[in-house]
Amino acid sequence: MYETSLQVFALLAVPGVISCLIHACLRRYFIAVVLSAFICTVLFPLFSYIEMGYLDPLLVLGLIQIFATSSIVSLIVGVPFLLGRRKRKEI
Repeated sequence: MYETSLQVFALLAVPGVISCLIHACLRRYFIAVVLSAFICTVLFPLFSYIEMGYLDPLLVLGLIQIFATSSIVSLIVGVPFLLGRRKRKEI
């Protein structure tokens, strides 16, 4: 139970932090979403390889799942940045 909770937290926290950094640096919403999802898609297998010493046999399926999850997290995290920039633009 504890390991599963930790894995879900890592699956949401890492893309959340990366998305915050990318959205803070880039003004384009869609480019920031794709870039943060791509970075997470590269980092998760790298972390897995460092921990286990080999790549997962189902790596392709994992990459698709990581990209989809990271994209959703990045879409949600980027909304406050997008709304804040639109407000500043109106003023």
